[in-house]
Amino acid sequence: MNYKIFFVSLFMLCISIPFSSPSLAATVSGTVTMTCDTYTTGKIDLVLESKNFSYITSVSIDAPGPYTLTVDDTHLGETVFIVGWWIKDEINWFSVGDCVGFGPSFQLAAENTVDVDINHKCTASVSGDVICDAHTTGYIIPMILGPSGQPSYFGLILSEPGPYTCYVLDLPFGTPVWVFGYWNIDGLGYMTYGDYAGWYTGNPLMLSEVNTGIDLVISHEIVASVSGTVTCSPFTSGYTCFLAYDGPDPNTANLKSSGQTFPISPSAYSMNIYDTELGSPIWIFGYWDKDGSGTISPGEYMGAYPGNPITLQQTNSDINFDMCACIDSDGDTICDGNDNCSDSHLESTIVIGDCDTGVANQYLEDGCTMSDQIAQCEENAKNHGQFVKCVNRLTNNWKKSGLITKKEKGAITRCAAKADIP
Repeated sequence: MNYKIFFVSLFMLCISIPFSSPSLAATVSGTVTMTCDTYTTGKIDLVLESKNFSYITSVSIDAPGPYTLTVDDTHLGETVFIVGWWIKDEINWFSVGDCVGFGPSFQLAAENTVDVDINHKCTASVSGDVICDAHTTGYIIPMILGPSGQPSYFGLILSEPGPYTCYVLDLPFGTPVWVFGYWNIDGLGYMTYGDYAGWYTGNPLMLSEVNTGIDLVISHEIVASVSGTVTCSPFTSGYTCFLAYDGPDPNTANLKSSGQTFPISPSAYSMNIYDTELGSPIWIFGYWDKDGSGTISPGEYMGAYPGNPITLQQTNSDINFDMCACIDSDGDTICDGNDNCSDSHLESTIVIGDCDTGVANQYLEDGCTMSDQIAQCEENAKNHGQFVKCVNRLTNNWKKSGLITKKEKGAITRCAAKADIP
């Protein structure tokens, strides 16, 4: 018997085709609508699944409209749901451009009416290898999280480590996504204490149509959860993200959670904590990702739970804070917790020694200004030649990034060469 196993959101869809069926004791019927795209040709497949990963029955229909599934008497009373998909290219496998949809979960009775809207389009694929050396039982579940923090994919559940493919739903190219996976040891279908997690080290991935070599090493044990609410009165767009560290400075401490994003503020949040002994101190932070880039940028906000550090318990609730009440010592709009230069040089132009270059002193992504980085060259240089070489390297990078022109680069390097530094 062959098995094909699919997964969407946090539910598992295991598909197998039985040779025979016991007595028929229930029916599931309803209407299939197609709002993902205009249906033209091929088949629409519907599969009835139980929440413990097992296939129950399936049917194919030639066009949107009525369907009926017949079910044997061993499944009455189970919580079940329906997944449907349209393989547009008529190839017997899901691929980019196909459509998928889901009906609500329900308790199986003798007669059931459930409508299914096939309303999600597969826009991209993400594939790679899963490495999970400790795997013995249960399932390995790769997933794609969109900027809202919600799963947005249709993909494989693995019975053992190896290659995986996830199909991303509805997200356009260039969207930052987080590739994540976990080993569901007990096979319950959701993440809990004692499971293991891992993620792509290049997160966030900027989505393209085909994304390959996106490997996951699932090696972090889930030991606890943290939840609460967050406020941010200036919040207007983008997302909020939450992180936990084993120290008070996010720039130097070890990350003890995967980043999880949420779309609105004020809002509830939750995250899992990995590889930490219960009773250990943990510092909780959040930031407002205004531009949706997946990382904190100049002009964004970062805040901390005022009761930091918490003493980690298995369940940590009511960890509430205002992420937009951040401390910004140098007034550069980067909160100190994420500012590599918390006492920035904020002059309007770059001045080296007694020489004013006339070039605007711009903010950079790490919270430093251009003048800050030139000052770091001065601090680290053992002689004048090393200082000039360091400044030349900076200006080359700024010019390549489009921050300064060739003329402005020349003005900066001339001032550096003239300066009596160090």
